[in-house]
Amino acid sequence: MKIKLLLLVLMMNLTFTIKTFAQIEIVIDKKIKYQTIEGFGGFGAREVPWNDGGPLYTDQYIDKVINDLGLTISRTQVPTTFEMQNDNNDPFVTDLSKYNVDKSPDEVFGAGNGACKGEHRPLNSQTPWMSAMNDKAKAAGEPIKFIASIWSPPYWMKYVRCYFGADPIWNKLVVSEIASAEEVKDRKDEFAEYCVAFIKKVKEMTKSSANPNGIDLYAISLQNEPKFAQAGFSSATYSYAELANIIKHVGLRFDKEGIKTKIFWPEDIGDLADFRRYINAVELNPEITPHADFAAVHAYNANGTIAGSANIALWDGMYRSATRYRPIQFWQTETSGYYKVSELKDAEGKLIREPKILWGGGMNLATTMYVGLKYGKLSAWLYWSIGNSSNLNDGYQFFYNDQPNVNYIASKHFYRYIRPGAVQIDSKVSDLDVLPVAFQHDEKETMSMVIINQDSVNSKSIKLTFPAGTLPPASFKRYVSQSASLMDPMPTEKNVDKGTVSSTETISLPPNSITTLVGLGSKPVITETVSELGNTDAWSIFPNPAVNEINVNLNNGFSGTSNVEIFDVLSRPVQSVKLQFNNGSGTVNIESLSKGIYFIKTGNKTKQFVVAE
Repeated sequence: MKIKLLLLVLMMNLTFTIKTFAQIEIVIDKKIKYQTIEGFGGFGAREVPWNDGGPLYTDQYIDKVINDLGLTISRTQVPTTFEMQNDNNDPFVTDLSKYNVDKSPDEVFGAGNGACKGEHRPLNSQTPWMSAMNDKAKAAGEPIKFIASIWSPPYWMKYVRCYFGADPIWNKLVVSEIASAEEVKDRKDEFAEYCVAFIKKVKEMTKSSANPNGIDLYAISLQNEPKFAQAGFSSATYSYAELANIIKHVGLRFDKEGIKTKIFWPEDIGDLADFRRYINAVELNPEITPHADFAAVHAYNANGTIAGSANIALWDGMYRSATRYRPIQFWQTETSGYYKVSELKDAEGKLIREPKILWGGGMNLATTMYVGLKYGKLSAWLYWSIGNSSNLNDGYQFFYNDQPNVNYIASKHFYRYIRPGAVQIDSKVSDLDVLPVAFQHDEKETMSMVIINQDSVNSKSIKLTFPAGTLPPASFKRYVSQSASLMDPMPTEKNVDKGTVSSTETISLPPNSITTLVGLGSKPVITETVSELGNTDAWSIFPNPAVNEINVNLNNGFSGTSNVEIFDVLSRPVQSVKLQFNNGSGTVNIESLSKGIYFIKTGNKTKQFVVAE
């Protein structure tokens, strides 16, 4: 009896040991490639005046952001006070001397006056920051991209004559599509001039001996969160068609002026239905698509108040919506509020418990970044503010009392080691607590992987596996952030360099941890699937309408196998096959599809077809 009991105990212990320490295989396939990374970044140091010599406007701080964090994209705002009054009443003759670059709202309206004044700082308080960031990035050998968003058109261009307004019907740019007995002319041309003037002024005001040509704004969003009319913040609303039309109008003006700044849209919050409608309003109009360069979303929930969802289906749906008609990039341009303990209010709205930034908040941020990159195929990720706060409970910044907080620590695992030009490659794992996302940078010959262990109790032992013909780097540098408890205000280990591990040895992932692996000498490989088809713009499908099969013809004469995907009108995948092409021709069986409209995607190209009875 004692022997049987001892054997039972030994078997239980053995089972427990295997469950806890079993080796987990992560399969990394460099041949399967996805999106290219443009960079990681955030909004400027908003909480401190841009040029007041405060604790953030220092070379030490900028060096920290560029050379430690690894920021490569900086987002700023078009000040609401930039054009306080019409420069000359002719939208096609721009007098740059008439635009306000140095007066704050208080100076314009008077302190405490003007309930509709904008809260944004003038342009001359932004350009020194931009120049300093630009110089530091150039010195680091990785140029920075500057993008801007408009929170509200100038008040005199709007129906409400105010930078904000709670009524979404009237808190908008005056356009001819909306009738008003009080308005005699629409403001689309004036708004386009306003965008042109801002871009030209930024370039003019950032010229220096170190940068004689000034800064060319990389991209601009014509409206931040176009669905919201906010009573206390600068805002404006656009319907799906209105935003599409203003993109066309501004884009045509950019073409006329020779401006290369890209236009991105819609910068809406994470509501898939609205996001899809904003995308479709542009993508289904061939007069507008040439002016809309890439799609962007803000990682908040559907009402715009809570930090972005880590829902795989949501991110996948937004990516498929953004790229449904053509292979454009998809960016995430604002998120914040990653708390572990959320605020709690009583029935009357009185605050019982304040939100707190704890290591669990950093883990939540890292998990959302992982899902966005892996399933949303994001090419860029930006946080709301890379600024500073003296409030420990502030989940909107990257610094607390001049020191990096958990948002910074979690973000660095991505920002620092996944550089612009890297391409996401395929990574698979069976353990639900282990979240890997991998990138190959052919030019730098590096491979970077971020691996999150969500298990709050157990370490995970992982083994990297590479299919035949895709040689891994010989070794990886390993960087780890982790803490025994998600409730710790700071992790016990913060981006710690754990030395080098070989690509063949077992790697331990601590509980509640983020691990980044960086391998040098990762040679490029020829992609079997997506890249060959992405190299051709000339291809056709026939017959259309079709019944039982559809033929795909590539004019580049490609022979080999490649993935072909079919989606329904709601961007849901309905069929996926590895199709054999011979001299550019391949046939897809569609007998399982019911009557209706579908989209077929080969590589980065998409076409519409109809299944007939």
